[in-house]
Amino acid sequence: MEYKCTKYGVNQCSSDLLKAGTTDVVLDLETDAAVYGPEEAFANVVWVPDSKHFAFNYSPPHAHHTIYQTVLFYELTGDKWGQWMEEEDEKAFATEIVRLGKENFPKSVHGSGEKAEPQILKVHSWSDASTATAYAIWSDGEVGLTLTLKFDASGKCKILNPRRMSKQELEQK
Repeated sequence: MEYKCTKYGVNQCSSDLLKAGTTDVVLDLETDAAVYGPEEAFANVVWVPDSKHFAFNYSPPHAHHTIYQTVLFYELTGDKWGQWMEEEDEKAFATEIVRLGKENFPKSVHGSGEKAEPQILKVHSWSDASTATAYAIWSDGEVGLTLTLKFDASGKCKILNPRRMSKQELEQK
Protein backbone atom coordinates (compact mmCIF):
# COMPACT_ATOMS: atom_id res chain seq x y z
CA MET A 1 0.00 0.00 0.00
CA GLU A 2 1.09 3.56 -0.56
CA TYR A 3 -0.29 6.95 0.36
CA LYS A 4 -0.76 9.48 -2.42
CA CYS A 5 -2.14 12.99 -2.46
CA THR A 6 -3.02 13.63 -6.12
CA LYS A 7 -2.73 17.32 -6.92
CA TYR A 8 -5.60 19.27 -8.45
CA GLY A 9 -6.52 22.94 -8.50
CA VAL A 10 -4.36 25.47 -6.70
CA ASN A 11 -2.57 24.06 -3.64
CA GLN A 12 -5.04 21.17 -3.32
CA CYS A 13 -4.85 17.40 -3.57
CA SER A 14 -6.95 14.29 -3.03
CA SER A 15 -5.72 11.91 -0.29
CA ASP A 16 -5.91 8.22 -1.16
CA LEU A 17 -4.41 4.92 -0.12
CA LEU A 18 -3.40 3.03 -3.27
CA LYS A 19 -2.59 -0.59 -3.97
CA ALA A 20 1.21 -0.61 -4.29
CA GLY A 21 2.48 0.05 -7.80
CA THR A 22 -0.99 0.84 -9.17
CA THR A 23 -3.51 3.65 -9.30
CA ASP A 24 -6.18 1.46 -7.66
CA VAL A 25 -7.70 3.34 -4.71
CA VAL A 26 -8.27 1.05 -1.72
CA LEU A 27 -9.22 3.82 0.72
CA ASP A 28 -10.45 7.33 -0.12
CA LEU A 29 -9.06 9.24 2.86
CA GLU A 30 -10.42 12.55 1.58
CA THR A 31 -13.97 11.24 2.04
CA ASP A 32 -13.39 8.96 5.03
CA ALA A 33 -11.60 11.61 7.10
CA ALA A 34 -13.54 14.57 5.66
CA VAL A 35 -10.35 16.41 4.75
CA TYR A 36 -10.60 18.95 1.94
CA GLY A 37 -8.97 22.06 0.58
CA PRO A 38 -5.43 23.35 0.93
CA GLU A 39 -4.95 21.66 4.33
CA GLU A 40 -5.10 18.26 2.63
CA ALA A 41 -1.68 18.88 1.07
CA PHE A 42 -0.17 18.76 4.59
CA ALA A 43 -1.72 15.40 5.52
CA ASN A 44 0.53 12.38 5.86
CA VAL A 45 0.49 8.69 6.70
CA VAL A 46 2.76 7.13 9.32
CA TRP A 47 2.94 3.36 8.77
CA VAL A 48 3.17 0.76 11.52
CA PRO A 49 6.02 -1.70 10.82
CA ASP A 50 3.47 -4.52 10.24
CA SER A 51 1.89 -2.52 7.33
CA LYS A 52 -1.55 -3.52 8.65
CA HIS A 53 -2.08 -0.26 10.54
CA PHE A 54 -1.29 3.39 10.01
CA ALA A 55 -1.87 6.81 11.50
CA PHE A 56 -3.31 9.51 9.25
CA ASN A 57 -2.22 12.98 10.39
CA TYR A 58 -4.56 15.55 8.86
CA SER A 59 -6.37 18.84 9.32
CA PRO A 60 -10.17 18.45 9.30
CA PRO A 61 -12.46 21.36 8.38
CA HIS A 62 -12.03 24.23 10.84
CA ALA A 63 -12.17 28.03 10.95
CA HIS A 64 -9.60 29.44 8.51
CA HIS A 65 -8.04 31.73 11.11
CA THR A 66 -7.22 28.78 13.41
CA ILE A 67 -4.85 25.82 13.44
CA TYR A 68 -6.28 22.35 14.00
CA GLN A 69 -4.49 19.11 13.16
CA THR A 70 -5.38 15.67 14.47
CA VAL A 71 -4.95 11.97 13.74
CA LEU A 72 -7.06 8.97 12.78
CA PHE A 73 -5.89 5.37 13.10
CA TYR A 74 -6.61 2.73 10.43
CA GLU A 75 -6.42 -1.06 10.35
CA LEU A 76 -6.45 -3.64 7.56
CA THR A 77 -9.03 -6.36 8.25
CA GLY A 78 -9.00 -9.02 5.55
CA ASP A 79 -8.61 -6.91 2.42
CA LYS A 80 -10.47 -3.82 3.68
CA TRP A 81 -9.12 -0.73 5.44
CA GLY A 82 -11.20 0.88 8.17
CA GLN A 83 -10.79 3.06 11.22
CA TRP A 84 -9.07 1.13 13.99
CA MET A 85 -10.67 2.89 16.97
CA GLU A 86 -14.38 2.74 17.68
CA GLU A 87 -16.09 6.13 18.03
CA GLU A 88 -16.43 5.72 21.82
CA ASP A 89 -12.70 4.88 22.06
CA GLU A 90 -11.83 7.97 19.99
CA LYS A 91 -13.86 10.10 22.41
CA ALA A 92 -12.14 8.52 25.43
CA PHE A 93 -8.75 9.11 23.78
CA ALA A 94 -9.58 12.78 23.11
CA THR A 95 -10.86 13.22 26.68
CA GLU A 96 -7.62 11.77 28.06
CA ILE A 97 -5.51 14.15 25.92
CA VAL A 98 -7.53 17.11 27.26
CA ARG A 99 -7.11 15.82 30.84
CA LEU A 100 -3.34 15.59 30.37
CA GLY A 101 -3.25 19.15 29.03
CA LYS A 102 -5.18 20.41 32.05
CA GLU A 103 -2.95 18.42 34.39
CA ASN A 104 0.29 19.76 32.89
CA PHE A 105 -0.47 23.37 31.94
CA PRO A 106 -2.30 26.35 33.48
CA LYS A 107 -5.83 27.15 32.26
CA SER A 108 -4.52 30.27 30.52
CA VAL A 109 -2.61 27.93 28.21
CA HIS A 110 -5.03 25.09 27.52
CA GLY A 111 -8.31 27.02 27.82
CA SER A 112 -11.66 25.36 28.41
CA GLY A 113 -14.36 23.74 26.31
CA GLU A 114 -13.18 23.19 22.72
CA LYS A 115 -10.10 25.29 23.45
CA ALA A 116 -8.94 22.62 25.91
CA GLU A 117 -8.20 20.32 22.96
CA PRO A 118 -4.70 20.53 21.54
CA GLN A 119 -4.36 22.53 18.34
CA ILE A 120 -2.04 19.87 16.97
CA LEU A 121 -2.11 16.13 17.68
CA LYS A 122 0.20 14.10 15.44
CA VAL A 123 1.81 10.69 15.38
CA HIS A 124 5.54 10.96 14.80
CA SER A 125 6.56 7.28 14.57
CA TRP A 126 5.77 3.67 15.50
CA SER A 127 8.28 1.52 17.39
CA ASP A 128 6.25 -1.67 16.86
CA ALA A 129 2.76 -2.78 15.79
CA SER A 130 1.11 -1.44 18.94
CA THR A 131 3.27 1.48 20.15
CA ALA A 132 3.38 4.98 18.67
CA THR A 133 5.09 8.20 19.65
CA ALA A 134 2.89 11.28 19.27
CA TYR A 135 2.85 14.90 20.29
CA ALA A 136 0.08 17.24 21.37
CA ILE A 137 0.57 21.01 21.13
CA TRP A 138 -1.51 23.81 22.68
CA SER A 139 -1.47 27.61 22.78
CA ASP A 140 -0.17 28.39 19.29
CA GLY A 141 2.83 26.12 19.73
CA GLU A 142 3.88 27.47 23.11
CA VAL A 143 3.47 24.21 25.08
CA GLY A 144 3.20 20.55 24.22
CA LEU A 145 3.48 16.97 25.38
CA THR A 146 5.27 14.00 23.87
CA LEU A 147 3.12 10.90 24.35
CA THR A 148 3.58 7.15 24.02
CA LEU A 149 0.41 5.54 22.67
CA LYS A 150 -0.09 1.84 23.39
CA PHE A 151 -2.86 0.05 21.46
CA ASP A 152 -4.48 -3.30 22.18
CA ALA A 153 -5.78 -5.56 19.39
CA SER A 154 -9.23 -3.93 19.44
CA GLY A 155 -7.83 -0.43 18.92
CA LYS A 156 -8.22 0.77 22.49
CA CYS A 157 -5.40 3.16 23.32
CA LYS A 158 -3.60 3.94 26.56
CA ILE A 159 -1.48 7.04 26.85
CA LEU A 160 1.79 6.35 28.63
CA ASN A 161 4.71 8.52 29.72
CA PRO A 162 3.41 12.03 28.93
CA ARG A 163 6.37 14.40 28.98
CA ARG A 164 6.49 18.17 28.49
CA MET A 165 8.18 19.13 25.26
CA SER A 166 11.21 21.40 25.42
CA LYS A 167 11.20 24.74 23.62
CA GLN A 168 13.63 23.24 21.08
CA GLU A 169 11.28 20.28 20.42
CA LEU A 170 8.34 22.66 19.94
CA GLU A 171 10.31 24.76 17.45
CA GLN A 172 11.06 21.64 15.37
CA LYS A 173 7.36 20.77 15.07
